[in-house]
Amino acid sequence: MTKLKFEGVLLTVKNFQRARAFYENLLDQIPIDNTDCNEQIITYESGISLASESAYLSWLQVDKHPHFKTTRRANTSQLYFEVDDLDAFHTLLTSKIVVDWIHKPIDSGYGTRTMRFYDYDGHTIEVAQSLPVLVQRSFAQGMKIEDIAEHFDLPIETIQTFLLEVEVSKKAN
Repeated sequence: MTKLKFEGVLLTVKNFQRARAFYENLLDQIPIDNTDCNEQIITYESGISLASESAYLSWLQVDKHPHFKTTRRANTSQLYFEVDDLDAFHTLLTSKIVVDWIHKPIDSGYGTRTMRFYDYDGHTIEVAQSLPVLVQRSFAQGMKIEDIAEHFDLPIETIQTFLLEVEVSKKAN
């Protein structure tokens, strides 16, 4: 039997260089081999790839498939990133670009702080507070480790590891 292996997600973009700058300079994506194949496609260590829309359509031979089209702002998927300090990232982001917000930072029902916005091509980006920081915040607010584990449906050992990681990170900084 052939084993299927997921390799990444490909996003089509109208302006390749602008999209590349957005993903590398704002979302800290690191190119693999730093090649962009004549501004047609670039792949990042995370598994995200950017392809120019014109190249993508030519690869699919879209002229033979008249019903195929690309859609912007479909709101059917999102790229998800985590950061320890969401408010600091929000400040950094808004200092560099005019953000096309879906929503600014909010506290979700799950308990994490999160924000969503569109990239220049209408792909949804979510940036949320990392789970270890969320666990630390819950603990600092007086929740017991057992209650935190139950709330997030995680083993107590995982919660203890997260608490230790956050403390080590604070001491390193």
